[in-house]
Amino acid sequence: MESFDVICNSKNCKGEDYPYFVPCMLKSPKKNTRGTNMRTGPLPVFLTFNTNYVPSGLFCRLVVHFWEWASQLCRDPRMAPSLFSNAARFNVSEVYQLTLECHKTVIKLIIWTQRDSDGMEEKRICEELLNLLERCRTRLSVTCPWLRSSTMELYVKCQLCEPCPDKCRDVTNICILHKEKGCSHFDCGHYIPLGSSGLSCEHSVDAVPDYPREKLDPWVQALKSIERKKRTGGRNEEPSPSDAVKQGVPSDEDLEWLSHKLENWEELGRRLGIDDATLTAFDDDYKKKRKKIYKMLRHWKKKDGSAATYKISECCPLFKNRSQVPSEDDLEWLSHRLEKWKTFGHLLKIEEARLTAFDDKNVEYSEKIFKMLLHRRERLEREEWLSCNIHVKQGVPSDEELEWLSHQLENWEELGRHLKIEQATLTAFDDDYGRKRKKIYKMLQHWKQKDGSDATYMVLHDALCHQFVNRADLAEKLCRQ
Repeated sequence: MESFDVICNSKNCKGEDYPYFVPCMLKSPKKNTRGTNMRTGPLPVFLTFNTNYVPSGLFCRLVVHFWEWASQLCRDPRMAPSLFSNAARFNVSEVYQLTLECHKTVIKLIIWTQRDSDGMEEKRICEELLNLLERCRTRLSVTCPWLRSSTMELYVKCQLCEPCPDKCRDVTNICILHKEKGCSHFDCGHYIPLGSSGLSCEHSVDAVPDYPREKLDPWVQALKSIERKKRTGGRNEEPSPSDAVKQGVPSDEDLEWLSHKLENWEELGRRLGIDDATLTAFDDDYKKKRKKIYKMLRHWKKKDGSAATYKISECCPLFKNRSQVPSEDDLEWLSHRLEKWKTFGHLLKIEEARLTAFDDKNVEYSEKIFKMLLHRRERLEREEWLSCNIHVKQGVPSDEELEWLSHQLENWEELGRHLKIEQATLTAFDDDYGRKRKKIYKMLQHWKQKDGSDATYMVLHDALCHQFVNRADLAEKLCRQ
């Protein structure tokens, strides 16, 4: 029975045998034991089958293989797995767990932790999991003949289809299996192959799934690593330059991250094919270096369109060998640390005239910077964020409090961006009101009117604590209880 994966006898770290157990005789969990604690980890993936249902006897055999595998990864006897007839949880490292959930048509696999994400560790676990699934396919095709005609592939759940159009009645959007409108059950979902290029939805013509890059990247890197090892017969191989450069057009967040880390921006501009007249115009029009750089990068992206790809990494070493797309915070951080920004502009092949337009050496750097920055809340340590937000006031700040705040702020446009106020609106405030205090107060009133009941102390607290606004002291005085 053990040779046919019907029973399991895994050993703990002392070499002692666990009691035999029979997966197919396990009971269902008494309740949904999913905790409310915040979890981090790679994107959940799903095993799908050409039979459109989970083959009989497959899940219990997978549990046997996963236990044997997990017992080698985490040999602490105190971290025993939790096993049920339709679910299982294994410890796959000191801090990471793997949960399997068996539904009627798919099996969900979730790698998670309650601590901060570790990209390298997640990539390692994803790669080992992919290798394990390949071994399972091979072994089960031998021990279970009825599974030979059944395919088992990894997919991700489409964010755009609930339920899948192929699994519901036309027009009504009522799923066939559960008779529910807009059913979000996993059995009624639409799934996209994990290894497909672009991860696009075949049922959508005006949108594509937007998966968080930090969650999808461990799987992408693991698949690339496995493919490289197949090409080299298992030998380690340095990724080629083409593998290291991301595909597609950089987002505005990427450009903002880069603008905060550049020195010789004009040289970069020239390398990007921007003429000197345009660079000079940027240099003349914008007084603050960070704004010059960001405007220059935005101009390059608009000028080249779909050709404005991640070839920028060839000009800037900061983009080389990055495992994920830089965030807008990274771009903003970089712009605050650049000195030789003109040199970088030259690398981007931006015209000298445009670079000159960006810079007015006779005027001090002003706060009219980064008109096009996008909002993103600061990535605080999860525990720190929770501990500080527990004590934040409830409700909406009063006009008197906003007026008080307007007299304390300097980087008002950065605060506005992190309150999700559009750049066009911030520019209008900057043009229409002469005194800084009035600009700030009008901006805060606009935010309060725009967001209504969502313009809370919590939102204002997070924006003030953002690393580029850097006014946690004001957040403490105004928003904390």
